[in-house]
Order: sequence, then structure tokens, then C-alpha cells
Amino acid sequence: MKRILTQLLNLSDVVVESSLQEGSVLILSVSKKTKSAVCPQCGKKSEHLHQNQKSLVKDLPMGDKEVILNVNRRRFKCKTCRKTFNEKLDFVGFSCLSEWN
Repeated sequence: MKRILTQLLNLSDVVVESSLQEGSVLILSVSKKTKSAVCPQCGKKSEHLHQNQKSLVKDLPMGDKEVILNVNRRRFKCKTCRKTFNEKLDFVGFSCLSEWN
């Protein structure tokens, strides 16, 4: 089921980890496939995970179901310049994110 949902989303480098249906709402927990990100400060690749944060993003509906993406936003720490940064999520606009605690 996860594989089919991942294909339906059609987002490159994103995988559906789990799904939950609550009435007419489908909540998909997603994350990027890659285990690293490029530091925007110095341009070096970092694999050092600093923090995870869940964010909710409303996606286009699938049939009669409202779709909410529960996105695992990872924060990395660059070992070269020592800065922390969020991974880039090409499929999400900055104003579309809302934190979920």
C-alpha cells in the first residue's frame, strides 16, 4: 500500500512511511529518501542529523479524500562550517508549513 501511495503522490525522492484515514481525510506520513543534505552556507554535503520536526502540508485531494502530508522535516548540522540548516523540500512552499507538536 505504501508503494502505491508513493507512486500516486509522484514526488521525486519522497517515500510514504505510513497512512491513516480519518473520515474523509487521508494523512500520509512522508520523508525524503536521501540521508543527507547540502549545506546552504558552505555547499558541503552533511549526513549529521541534528533534529527531526513534523510539519503538516495540505495536498491536492485524491478522489473524495482530503490529503494531508505529515512531513518529517530534518535539520542537519554541517561538520565543515558548524551551521545547522533544514533540508530543502522542493515540493513544499515555505508558507505551506505548519508545525505539529
